[in-house]
Amino acid sequence: MLKITLRRPLGLILICLAYALAFACGGSTNHAAAPQPHQALWFSDLHFNPFADPAIVPDLAAQDASQWPTLLAGSPIHSQKPGTGQESNQWLLEQSLTQMRAQLPQPDFIIFTGDFLSHWFNETYAEVTGDTSEAGLHAFIDKTLTHISSRFDYYYPNTPVYFCLGNNDSYAGDYLESAGSPFLTASAQILGPRLLKDEGNLQLLFATYPQGGYFEADLAGTGGRILSLDANFLSVHAPQTAEASAETQLDWLASRLSDAAGHGDKVWVLLHIPPGVDVYATLAANNGEEVPPTVVSLMRENHLARLKGLFIEYASTIPAVLAGHIHRDDFRLLLADDGHGASVLVIPSISPVYANNPTYKVLDYSPDTFAIQDCATWYLDGHDGEWKLGQRFSQAYGVEMLNAASLHQLWLDLRTDTSLQTEYALAYNGFRGVDEIGADFRYYWAAMGAMEADGFRNALSDWAGGADTAPAAWLWSESTSHQPAVSPLSVQLWMVDGSAGAAPGMR
Repeated sequence: MLKITLRRPLGLILICLAYALAFACGGSTNHAAAPQPHQALWFSDLHFNPFADPAIVPDLAAQDASQWPTLLAGSPIHSQKPGTGQESNQWLLEQSLTQMRAQLPQPDFIIFTGDFLSHWFNETYAEVTGDTSEAGLHAFIDKTLTHISSRFDYYYPNTPVYFCLGNNDSYAGDYLESAGSPFLTASAQILGPRLLKDEGNLQLLFATYPQGGYFEADLAGTGGRILSLDANFLSVHAPQTAEASAETQLDWLASRLSDAAGHGDKVWVLLHIPPGVDVYATLAANNGEEVPPTVVSLMRENHLARLKGLFIEYASTIPAVLAGHIHRDDFRLLLADDGHGASVLVIPSISPVYANNPTYKVLDYSPDTFAIQDCATWYLDGHDGEWKLGQRFSQAYGVEMLNAASLHQLWLDLRTDTSLQTEYALAYNGFRGVDEIGADFRYYWAAMGAMEADGFRNALSDWAGGADTAPAAWLWSESTSHQPAVSPLSVQLWMVDGSAGAAPGMR
C-alpha cells in the first residue's frame, strides 16, 4: 500500500503531479506509447546523363559497367555540379545518395518513381558515338542502368528500392515502350536483384514486369504492399497500340487491390506519371483565357476514369499514391461526389534540367496503417551547392496527415490563404526562390482538385465567380472527348532564367 504522509508536502505534490501526468497521457501508469513513425526515402527523375562528357563516352561504351565509377570520377565535367538546365551527372548522383544516407542511413525502404535515363538518350547516343545500331544502343542503356542501380546498392546495400519506370526508360524511345519488349526483359534482370534485394519480391517482379512493366512487392510481415505501375501505357503520348496493354495492366491493378483489401493489407501505389491536367502545357496551348478551351491531360481519358474509379473504390486500402514526372512538387485529389477518395503526392526531380533544385523527401509513416503522417523535403541549393531542409509538410501547411481528407481541406484553404499559396510556390520548383507560378496560381490550384478537363474548367469558373468552396460533384465530372488544338507531342522550348528545356510533355 502506498503511504502518503502530510509531514512531507513536497513529496505529496510530486506524487500528485506524477499521477496527473500519467492520466493525462492515457489514463494509466502503464499505458503503452503510440508507435513511433517509421521512415522511408523517396526521390524521382534522376535522368542520369552519361553523355555529359562526350570525351569519355567511347571508354564507357567499351568498358564493363563495373568500371564506370572510375571512368566517371576521372572526368572534370562529371566531377562538378551540373548547372541549371542540365541533366544529372556523376557528381549529382553521388552527392544525392551521400546526402540521403547522411540524413537517413537506415530507412525501412526507398521509393524511386521513375526516369533513370536522361532525355533524348537514343538520339544523343547516336550523335556522340556515331553508332546507329540497336545492339550498341541497347548495350549502352543496359550499362547505364547497371551503373545507376549499382550506386543505389552501394549506398544502401541492405535497403530495398521499390521503383517504377519513367517515360524515358526504354530502348524504343520516349513513351514508346511496348508489352513484352526486350527492354522489359533486360531491365528486370538488371534492376530486380540490385534494387529489390528479396527473393520473394524478385519472383513477383519476374511474374509480371517482363510482360507489362508493372509488379507487386510484399513488405514482408508488415501487412503492406507496393504496387508499381508502368504509367507510360496510360499516357496521352502512348501510341494507340498501347491501349490493350493499358487495359491489361488496369485489370491486374484491380485484381491486386481486391486481394489486398480481402487480406486487410495496405498498399502504396507507384506510378511515374500523375493523373490529371498538365498545367504548363495547358497554359502554353491557350492565349491567357480565364477558362481555357484547350485542356491538356497527362493520361488518356478512359484510363484516367478507370484508374480514378479504382483509387476511389479502394481508398481505405490505399494510404499513399506516389508520382513524379512533372519535376515539380504537387498533389492531386481523386475524390467521389461524397468527398472520399485518394490523393496523389508528386515529387520534384533530382535532375535540374527544368530549372528546379534537386529534391528528395523523407516520409514519416505509421507502421500500423501505412498512412503518411508527415514528410520533410530536402533540396540542393543551386547557388551555394549545399543541401538544405526546405520544409516539413506539417509545419508549412498545418496538416496532421498526408491523406485525401487533409489534402482536400488544404486545397480548399489554398483558395484564399496567401501564406499557404506562398509555401506552395516555394516548394513547387524545389525552393529555387523564383516564383514561376505568379498570377497563374488559380490554374495550378484547379489542377490539384480536378482531374478531368470539364472539372478543371468548372473549378476555374468557380474561382472567377468567387464561390467560397468548390462543390465535390465536379471533382468527378465526366469530361468530353476534347482534343487539344496543339499536339501535346510537339516539343516546345521554354526558358526559365535563361535555361532551356523541353516542354512538360517530354519529361
